[in-house]
Amino acid sequence: NVDVLHALALAQIKSHHFDLAEVAISRALPVCPYDIELVRDQLSVLVSLEKWKEADVAAETLTKDFSDSGAQTLKDLAILALHQDPSTDDPDENKQQATVLFERAIQKDPKFPEPFYWLASISAPKEASKLLTKYLELCNNKKPKEYDREPNLCSKKDEVEKQLAH
Repeated sequence: NVDVLHALALAQIKSHHFDLAEVAISRALPVCPYDIELVRDQLSVLVSLEKWKEADVAAETLTKDFSDSGAQTLKDLAILALHQDPSTDDPDENKQQATVLFERAIQKDPKFPEPFYWLASISAPKEASKLLTKYLELCNNKKPKEYDREPNLCSKKDEVEKQLAH
């Protein structure tokens, strides 16, 4: 059953068993290849496993076949962009593309902390400080919104608090 495999994949993503989640997704996709939730799961897992070429295929499916512009997808697309070979001789091309995608993710869901963290990682120090402060503010929220495919939600909180204290 595809629903069972999807639930299993989400549980494995949350518990950081990305290799097992990848297996569950690979079993479900042939049965239901046009399930946007499965492809979102697949992208999240492949980005977590740093399988950039495979993630690129999943990303293309999400953007071309589904026109997906969800905040979590945009964040994963931005991380993927940072790890792609530049298509031109401009070394900042990937960073610029990732910046646009992180900003779109923030516009789409301003309560999702992860794009703030990742955007800060590629921003100038003054802007990075503002972004990291916002990241902490969102992470300190006592009732953060649940993000199914975000196993590392606020996992950098302690690191960011130390960084901002200096």
